[in-house]
Amino acid sequence: MTAAGAETPEEKVRIVFGSRLLGPAEQEDRAAAKREQSTLVAGVLVPPRPEEPDNCCMSGCVNCVWDRYGEDLEEWTAKKMEAEETLRAMEMLEEEAYSDVPMSIREFIKLEKRLRDKHKQEGTAGG
Repeated sequence: MTAAGAETPEEKVRIVFGSRLLGPAEQEDRAAAKREQSTLVAGVLVPPRPEEPDNCCMSGCVNCVWDRYGEDLEEWTAKKMEAEETLRAMEMLEEEAYSDVPMSIREFIKLEKRLRDKHKQEGTAGG
């Protein structure tokens, strides 16, 4: 919603300045919106990367938009790193599973997997 689309003066002020005190209802709404936009990566729900705020009023609010941005950035970084660690662990397990398979066969499997993914992405049938 933009300031032009706001119906009441309160909504216009909230868009420009945000909420001075983030109450439980607003916190829950914010958390629900973040969950909806999150992506599941290796079993870890990673929130979207937060955008820098551009509506700081510079009056020293209790819940400054920059404080919230910092918290969101820390959460995003932690979840992203957790997902990366999980992916690395999954790759190590995959490598262990193929440890007794000859190198040429492993590379052939990787090639076939890349081709399958490429065809899936392009929407072609492949050979």
